[in-house]
Amino acid sequence: MVGEVVLGRAARSLWSEPRSWQDWAAPDETLQHIKQLWHVLVAFGHPRELRRIC
Repeated sequence: MVGEVVLGRAARSLWSEPRSWQDWAAPDETLQHIKQLWHVLVAFGHPRELRRIC
């Protein structure tokens, strides 16, 4: 599932591990794709259910 944590890690990884992203587009374009996914998440995402552990 894609969420805010996954997108944040992807953006951070794009700059800290550029070789992992070589099969994707140029770094600036890939970052733009990540930002677009963020906008989709904000517009259409739903909050996760919090489960109580008793």
